[in-house]
Amino acid sequence: MEIISKSGFLLSNTPAAGAALPSPNNCAGHGFNCAILVDTTIHEIVLSSQDETGLKIPPGQVLGGPIQVVAGQSVDLNIDFNVCASLKPQKDGTFRLKPTLTGV
Repeated sequence: MEIISKSGFLLSNTPAAGAALPSPNNCAGHGFNCAILVDTTIHEIVLSSQDETGLKIPPGQVLGGPIQVVAGQSVDLNIDFNVCASLKPQKDGTFRLKPTLTGV
């Protein structure tokens, strides 16, 4: 799968009344999160709760184990987000977002 278009943020595909909406919406009626494939087909990306909770990196996906930060300390974390590996095709033609994230 090769994706040619992407969005910079996640938005509910059924946003609340009055929510800020992207303009233009490149998803052409396929929600607000979509994958546009090389063949120009547009597929809705179905979110679980990422539009409300953001993307999470479980401790098992952080190289070297969980990160502990002491009060007053700061740390840098590089995050590798593999978008193509994170989109799982569904039987109905949509894609489900199952984030593949690695923190180092």
